[in-house]
Amino acid sequence: MKQVSVIIPWRGRPELAMTLRKNSEKLAAAGAEILVVSGGGDINLVRKLIEDSGRQGVSLLDLEGMEPFNKSACLNVGAIYATGEILFTLDADVVLNTSFLEDAIEAVKSGPCFVSAAERLESDPSKQGERWNPESKVTEQSSIYRLAAENGRSATYEYSDRREGIRTGPGDIVIRRKDYLEIGGFNSQLVGWGFEDYDFQIRVQLGLGLERRTFGQVLHVSHEYGGGRTTLGANKSVAFKNYAEGNYLGSFEQDAATWNAVAPENV
Repeated sequence: MKQVSVIIPWRGRPELAMTLRKNSEKLAAAGAEILVVSGGGDINLVRKLIEDSGRQGVSLLDLEGMEPFNKSACLNVGAIYATGEILFTLDADVVLNTSFLEDAIEAVKSGPCFVSAAERLESDPSKQGERWNPESKVTEQSSIYRLAAENGRSATYEYSDRREGIRTGPGDIVIRRKDYLEIGGFNSQLVGWGFEDYDFQIRVQLGLGLERRTFGQVLHVSHEYGGGRTTLGANKSVAFKNYAEGNYLGSFEQDAATWNAVAPENV
């Protein structure tokens, strides 16, 4: 059994080869297995990207026909086959440029908590120019939110975006596999990407009472935006409706049933 299972949801991102290559040393040091889950992407392309990375022993899961892309379902299917006692959800365009993973593993081992990266540093902030009006004198937008539930538990989540290309990293999550499964993983009611990571963090706090810890930094390989912005508002509405009903479970069981015929391929 590996100590850590790294689950990478993928669809169309060419950065995967580079990030696997650049993360290789730190993932090996952590004793990590790697699972790449293709959510309706070009399976031949992802095979080539993995091969080009030089990384061997990657488990590839092909969710053929998934439409639209669903990051949450990809992560849940990956968790089915993960053997590590700790899970790390890693985007295909994120590089471990600090000791974040090593420190997060130690934190999760030490007590009932989960960890997400405090900062994502953009490799090329100029490619993220639509975030900021270049004429604006504002250099940072930050908010911290708190939710309290009838069960006596509370949850916090935060958003920060700074002009120099540093923002929060809510999707870079390290958590015990047993806690991931107990809360039902991510929620594939939230389609595409946008708020699914915040939703997971909120549900883990309200449903399990785990402490949210944030520290460290990762590097985001900058690129033009995809469709995340178009689904964020709708996903947030779905999530808050669930909280209002006291429903903190994710869709792990449903996703496992939907994709029960999928088996990992060693690349």
